[in-house]
Amino acid sequence: LMTLHAAKGLEFDNVWMVGLEEGLLPHHRSLGDGLTGAIDEERRLCYVGVTRARKRLALSLCLTRMKWGKSRPCRPSRFLYELTGQADKFVEHVTDGAADPASKGSPRGASAPAARGRGGCGRAPRRGPRAPG
Repeated sequence: LMTLHAAKGLEFDNVWMVGLEEGLLPHHRSLGDGLTGAIDEERRLCYVGVTRARKRLALSLCLTRMKWGKSRPCRPSRFLYELTGQADKFVEHVTDGAADPASKGSPRGASAPAARGRGGCGRAPRRGPRAPG
């Protein structure tokens, strides 16, 4: 486990990048600047993480996060759109109030890249009752 900054110059067989959500990567401070330079630096950091993998790269995000005791929807990172060739589908600010967090940031409910599948954050689905003992 390490930060993207610490990973510069290193390589690993397997890399897991978690938290690819707007507000985390890119960080919310770089979004508020209104300067493209801050976003570009965040994009470079994402690139550092992606290029550290020699064999396998796993990218993940949460569709919802618990914050202040309430479940809050998360938007996929603009970098996921760019990595999957869908940069034109990213919308900077969501104004339609869509309830589905997977469609937030996607115009007219287009599916978000890598946001398909189960929600939650790293929790494995429970498989039936547990055996006693």
